[in-house]
Amino acid sequence: MRGHTLLTKTLLIIGQEGTTQRAEGGAAAAPGFEIRDANLTAFDKATGRSWGRWRCHRNATAALMTYMLNGEQFIVVATGGANLPAELVALALP
Repeated sequence: MRGHTLLTKTLLIIGQEGTTQRAEGGAAAAPGFEIRDANLTAFDKATGRSWGRWRCHRNATAALMTYMLNGEQFIVVATGGANLPAELVALALP
């Protein structure tokens, strides 16, 4: 199980890779392994409680990034998979 993490002032965000995804739309798993969805999960640093989960349409393939724009914070996820083009997805934090 592989993943990427990002630590902000108040959150710990973990990007969990899912099963290998392929350009033809299917997922592939080695024999004996289950197919699982890629996701991002945020945890409150002060309490440890889950703050939320976002199901990714592709694996998070690199370190998570964050930036501020006009007072709003965004998380950026590099995504992709086997034979899939790389894509950056930006998510606004509420």
